[in-house]
Amino acid sequence: MNASNDQMSNKIIILGKTDYMSSIQIKNLSDALLYHARQHPSLIALRHKQFGLWKEWSWSELLQRTEEYLTALQQYQLQKEQTLLILSLPSIDVISLSLAIHALGGKVQLIENINEISEQDMIEILNQLKPSYVLVDEIEQIKNLKLLEKFPTFVFHSDSYFHSYSYSQKIISLDELRQDAATLSSSSLADIQLFENKIAFIVYQLDQKQIVQVSLDHASLINEANHLIHHHQLNQNEQAFISRAFSSVGHIRYLWSTWLIAGFTLNIPENLETRDLDRKVIAPTLVLGTPQTYQRVEEIILNRLTPSLKKHILSLQSNDNVFINAYQKTVKFFLKHVVLEEIGFGRLKTALIVGEKLSKQTQAFYQYFGIELHHWENISECPVENVQTLKAGWSSTQLSSSALH
Repeated sequence: MNASNDQMSNKIIILGKTDYMSSIQIKNLSDALLYHARQHPSLIALRHKQFGLWKEWSWSELLQRTEEYLTALQQYQLQKEQTLLILSLPSIDVISLSLAIHALGGKVQLIENINEISEQDMIEILNQLKPSYVLVDEIEQIKNLKLLEKFPTFVFHSDSYFHSYSYSQKIISLDELRQDAATLSSSSLADIQLFENKIAFIVYQLDQKQIVQVSLDHASLINEANHLIHHHQLNQNEQAFISRAFSSVGHIRYLWSTWLIAGFTLNIPENLETRDLDRKVIAPTLVLGTPQTYQRVEEIILNRLTPSLKKHILSLQSNDNVFINAYQKTVKFFLKHVVLEEIGFGRLKTALIVGEKLSKQTQAFYQYFGIELHHWENISECPVENVQTLKAGWSSTQLSSSALH
């Protein structure tokens, strides 16, 4: 579907099913959701596997969920510049609650590699972050961190096993939030005054007992999304696959914002254990991963090959100038087809890497199968002023953008 042709100062570029391009005005990421819900409400925005079943949400359903949270949050006196710390895995609620926070002028806080952080370090991080609101999957996450003893923080959760309403009035389930919204005068995203050029996400990285803070504003995220969309000719037909939490700078910069601007389908696996099978089912056209992601998949492939085939591939990828006879070409053709289908890369069009560059061996491995990997870490870096390191006593110094890597 084609968007409006109006020429405006702030734009997002939507690439449709043809090469035709059109522009609309946008001020923040929530405005992109509003656009897609209006222009193609029935297209699938999000697909998430839960309890063994894939669930789908259209753009109109994502907008409805976002507006439910938008309505409910206002009774908690959410103010501009307040923060929501997300300690949950990706889901429809993480996305819609984040967009509601953005629409109300708030910021979303994320902690990178959260599973690798010790409990004591996490307590220290929380002492410095002092979030206004926290979103968790399970109540145990905050019990262990003694979060409620430290801050006047509301905790939202999706823990279906937690029913002790007397535990604390500060603990509210997401179901309760949406039920509250049903009893209140509904808020429309279209009626909210969206905040332009404000910080959308703050991502924290623990680096040698220091906390590196990376701030990502709406305008920069939109510009980077446009850059990636143009460079790779992405459109609404893409099937994107994410295997990690939205806590990395790279995933926010290159996947979250690009998905919202381009309007394709974002697919979320059930968990890390099922991600390979889930990726095979989805057969994505767009994948964003770290070097470790692609190295892990390489190991999976090599471990499934016979010793002779493994030796064959390694010998060919180590020498770009080696002559391939007709028999070897036939083997490569069938091997490529079988292997790519097995790992869910059969329809892959765009493979992006964030983080450190891949080894030459891994790069050559994927080239053998016809997959071109694109490293995006240095294409557009965060402004230096958006990167800080937080030390004891809240003193801060600016870091070069290399702190991201």
